[in-house]
Amino acid sequence: MGEPAATAWRALPECTRQQHDDPFPYGWVDDYLPVTELADLAAGFPDLDRDPDAQRLPRGKRRLVLRSADADRPGLSAPWAQAVQAVSSAAYLDRTLAFVRSTWQASAPGQAPDEVAAARERIVVGDLDVQIEAAELADGAFLPPHTDAADKLVSCVLALPTTDPWPAAWGGQTQILRARRPRPNWSNALGDPAQFDLVADVPVQLNRLFWFVKTSYSWHAVQATTPVPPQSRRSFNVSIVVSARGVARTGLDTALAAVAAAERGQQ
Repeated sequence: MGEPAATAWRALPECTRQQHDDPFPYGWVDDYLPVTELADLAAGFPDLDRDPDAQRLPRGKRRLVLRSADADRPGLSAPWAQAVQAVSSAAYLDRTLAFVRSTWQASAPGQAPDEVAAARERIVVGDLDVQIEAAELADGAFLPPHTDAADKLVSCVLALPTTDPWPAAWGGQTQILRARRPRPNWSNALGDPAQFDLVADVPVQLNRLFWFVKTSYSWHAVQATTPVPPQSRRSFNVSIVVSARGVARTGLDTALAAVAAAERGQQ
């Protein structure tokens, strides 16, 4: 991994950032990447029309999912390969885990089920992996209220819109939500928008890294994205997740199964 990539991809503790703790830990970092690295990442965005592994999700989101081993993936541009290497490095993961632990300690009680919290305390860097997405929203694509996958620790979304500034009328902003009736959702069931109040809108802004820590109440959504063709809301998404090996080693698998069953009974 070259020195520019290692320097440019900073873990959250190294960033001057906006941070909010209600209704869950979230925030953003503006001007995250240096201009040259940002331009290279945008220019090297994967071709989702031609890549056979690209997916279109039910509500219109398009994505290519990458893992740490995909830095050497055939056809992946050099800037994306460097980014995958940078966010997969032990140093980046170690600093990110330390940041997430600090939010766990500062969070209000109940943000994680007791059995999950106990298992998470056993997590070490070797239990972690990354899930990276080349993500694109256009043509009315949206994401309904959800809290993100149960094995995630933190999600970061670096905005790479195809035009700057991005008009607010085109939508695509991330919405921070609070359930009107408290509803823990570690298992990531989808919610009905009518059952939530809007806490904050996070606009689409080039080179803004939006982040949030996964909790039982990390409800968020993305407003329908309707740019003028061929523009689109592109992003580099990186989530730090507990690997399958880590889930088993820490006992998180048993904890997650118990929590999912309990949450199904409350719906």
